[in-house]
Amino acid sequence: MTHHATDAVSEEAYPSALRANITLALLFIAYIFSFLDRQILALMVGPVRASLHISDFQMSLLQGFAFSIFFVFAGLIVGRLADHHRRTWIIAGGILLWSLMTVTSGLAGSFLILFIARMGLGVGEAALAPAGFSLLSDSFRPRHLVRATSIFSMGSLVGGGLAFFIGGALIDYLSQTPRPIQIGSLEPWQMAFIGVALPGLLLVPALFLLPEPARRGVGTGARPSLAVTLRYFWSRRQDFKSFYLCSGLLSVAQYGGLAWFPTHMMRNFGLGPLEAGAILGTIQLVGSIVGTAGGAALTEWFQRRGIADAHLRTVLIASLGIALGLIAPFMTTIPFTLVFWSVAIICLSSYFGSVIAALQLLTPNNMRASNSALILMVLSLCGLAVGTALIGGLADLAFADQPSGIGRSLAFIGIPTALLSALIAFRGLPRFASAIRETLYGGD
Repeated sequence: MTHHATDAVSEEAYPSALRANITLALLFIAYIFSFLDRQILALMVGPVRASLHISDFQMSLLQGFAFSIFFVFAGLIVGRLADHHRRTWIIAGGILLWSLMTVTSGLAGSFLILFIARMGLGVGEAALAPAGFSLLSDSFRPRHLVRATSIFSMGSLVGGGLAFFIGGALIDYLSQTPRPIQIGSLEPWQMAFIGVALPGLLLVPALFLLPEPARRGVGTGARPSLAVTLRYFWSRRQDFKSFYLCSGLLSVAQYGGLAWFPTHMMRNFGLGPLEAGAILGTIQLVGSIVGTAGGAALTEWFQRRGIADAHLRTVLIASLGIALGLIAPFMTTIPFTLVFWSVAIICLSSYFGSVIAALQLLTPNNMRASNSALILMVLSLCGLAVGTALIGGLADLAFADQPSGIGRSLAFIGIPTALLSALIAFRGLPRFASAIRETLYGGD
């Protein structure tokens, strides 16, 4: 079963460029806030461990498993809702929920309460990406979709960078003696959670009032059941599998790096949260912009030259770059460590916009949010639930009490998965080229 771009509604039916860009800007800001609330925990490993008396493995559960387990299942439900209901309201509700759960994280006084709050955070954040990618596919013409999805995806990386910047500065400020701000008996890390949660609430009315674009594409008016949707995806598994497998493998380095590389820098080189946050935040912000722009430009460059497998070719190149960058934890000086980590961040930022754009092009409109939710489920399971826990567990087992242990664990797990991703992408190029020709041009 395929669909053709020529069957879609006319280009004049798309929203104006101004409205489309306002939609993109709001989604981009929302993604920043979502990752700011999610990733600030990476800079607070030390104080949270000390306060709650937990291990690296338990911290990995808070950073990965607790969030991802509900993010995964809620994402599937939200994806189905977003395929048939007003997506802007779904996103607004998600932002409200994840902001409240971040405040709850700041009020947690035990591992169990923080674990539950992180699960709630996952439920709220599950609303954003599936509905957001679906909105973009109905707001931007196909030739502009790679750039739009890349910019939206960049919001997660910018948010991760700002978590380092803002989190490091906020924790340093709140930890001063005497404390400049004190809320009851809350510790600085708890007040930091509350501080980063509040700005997200400002987006709720803006998303609630944002106009919903008309749905376009094959199957626009139909409402297939979940069973029909899953059967369709299974029938296209050979067309989709390279993107799913590569994204899952690369998510190990993506989420593992965000969760554990700040800890590596602080343990191995003696940096404090403020210094580590400033350095890694700069790399994250600059690298995400360079990588996102570079990845989108590379895919578009391939497309202008008539290369049908453009999207997957970008994934292949990014996978090789990520494997190279992940030798950073083996470096013994800060400058060399940061040079290679910058390579990793640029390449980690470069590929996902092309992945999502390819899947949106290959999927009928009334299944697009479900497909986005499904691939995000794979990313969450592989990267957040499994990857971060494997890295923390390997560090506890093989590198206990070694300052560089968490970084080496990241490298030993991340490099092989990136190389395997490159191999899968290379082998999948012919199949994807055939699928995209059939989808867009009817096989011509």
